[in-house]
Amino acid sequence: GSASLTLRDFANAIRHEPRTRSLLRWATAIGATGTALGIWLLTIPDIATGIGSLVLGLSCFAAHNAPDHAASHWFRKTPPEARSLRYTVNPDELIVVSDVSRRAYPWHTFEGCHETPEAFLLWVNQRSFLILPKRAFAPGDVSKIAERLQRPRSHPANVQSPAALADRQ
Repeated sequence: GSASLTLRDFANAIRHEPRTRSLLRWATAIGATGTALGIWLLTIPDIATGIGSLVLGLSCFAAHNAPDHAASHWFRKTPPEARSLRYTVNPDELIVVSDVSRRAYPWHTFEGCHETPEAFLLWVNQRSFLILPKRAFAPGDVSKIAERLQRPRSHPANVQSPAALADRQ
């Protein structure tokens, strides 16, 4: 299959990356609590505590924009010719080809995977993952790729296989 990665692909990948999602959930909880507490504390004589809590809460809410900023930076940093990708899936490896590179990834070398509504995220190491957009493949092939990714492998912290995620639902 083939696809050109768009800014939306980068943003969706970062927002659905399990560690980022967990961080965003915590930021939301702290933001809501801090903001409400700050507003309430503004009614007491020690206004500095209320302002501090309010600033903390609003700062945590601002964290929701961080993934979009990171995605924008990642997108701009990736040359356009490196965003147009061709994928070959075979029993032994995933081959990713762009106008600037060609790389074969044996399936057993992926450290983890995560399925999002629009893509598969495949970890090549603890800090880096590939975006494999589902739109690059025929609908029948997407389910075959998902099956291939369900085979056991190790996962980075907080990253689970599609099978493990399905078991929780």
